[in-house]
Amino acid sequence: MKTTIDIHDELLRQARQHARATGRSLRAVIEEGIRLVLSAPKPHKTYTLPDFSVGDPDAADPLAGVSWEELREMIYGETESHRQRSIPIYSSTPIAGNLNCMKL
Repeated sequence: MKTTIDIHDELLRQARQHARATGRSLRAVIEEGIRLVLSAPKPHKTYTLPDFSVGDPDAADPLAGVSWEELREMIYGETESHRQRSIPIYSSTPIAGNLNCMKL
């Protein structure tokens, strides 16, 4: 099949020189080059997450001795008694026998 391609002048010069030196046609050299590229192993594209870590990686874990309850209190500023308080449910439909609040 015939086709037209644009090749950088220097690359074409080197390909022609290689063809003469090996006693082959320019077509054979170009076909060999294309075959080599197509038969090469495909590069495995991996994604690496960027490192956005903060602090000293060798420092002790500041949360090592903290329980989930303590951590929750640190984050939300809530204690066990706060989590068990009743909160109003804003609904026009009565729920379970006209309850208007819910225990968390």
